Amino acid sequence: YLCNVYNTVCHAFHLLRRNPVRDNRLLVTEKELRHAERMLPELGRQTFTEMVRLKGYMVYDAEQLADKCGMEYGSFRRKVKKMTGYTAKEWVIKERVKDVEHYLMNTNLTLTEVAFTTGFASTSNLNDFCKAYLLDTPGEIRRKAQETRKCTVTRT
Repeated sequence: YLCNVYNTVCHAFHLLRRNPVRDNRLLVTEKELRHAERMLPELGRQTFTEMVRLKGYMVYDAEQLADKCGMEYGSFRRKVKKMTGYTAKEWVIKERVKDVEHYLMNTNLTLTEVAFTTGFASTSNLNDFCKAYLLDTPGEIRRKAQETRKCTVTRT
């Protein structure tokens, strides 16, 4: 029962953080929201990671990301580690992997366009990144995703 209450409270505060009331009738102050985030770790984690994702869209350098979030790099590194369990650099790489996978599997962008969209200077850099973190070339990742879609469509 308490887990449901905890989840409900976290959800309510999370919604307040995402969509603050725009007039003077705010029922919860900014100070109270920060206190709630400290007392409800899951709420703080959700709020922080969402803020980093929004402010750091297409930023693939941990120091630049800290700057976009308005934080000193050292504080940012500690907070990312605390909130995600990853170092700032690891987290940035994980987010970049997600972006690369998304563009390769779900769009018709050329590999050059995918490379530039995800912050690589060339398709060669994208290729090296994919081999290192996705264990395949970008072309193969796209081909396998297309084959999987064809198999799914054929079965239905």
